[in-house]
Amino acid sequence: MALRPRGLPPPERLVVVLRRITGRTLRAMTRGDQIAGLSAGLVDTTGVTARELREAALRGVRVPDPWTAYVEKVRHASYGITDQDIEYVVAASGSEDAVFEMTLAAAVSAAADRLEAGLRALREAG
Repeated sequence: MALRPRGLPPPERLVVVLRRITGRTLRAMTRGDQIAGLSAGLVDTTGVTARELREAALRGVRVPDPWTAYVEKVRHASYGITDQDIEYVVAASGSEDAVFEMTLAAAVSAAADRLEAGLRALREAG
């Protein structure tokens, strides 16, 4: 099964991917389950990119070029991603599907990190 459902706008695409991977709807899952299920599915599901590459992006470790700068930008400054960034990784990887997979892996990783930081701050605040 490919990770990327074609022809859907991005928010709906993510919901379809999550449902395919976990077999459950978003409302039936806690936030932690959503992130864990999506993370596991991104690694375990056959995709265009290598499993190890998606796994590295999910763990937040350095990925090889051409993905290095792009994944870091998704994780830390996604507001600054430009058409040129996308065009570069599409040209280098040869696939929009690969860009979708790596974007999703890096974004899920960043979201999980931020969620954990927020929950930790709430616990520490008492």
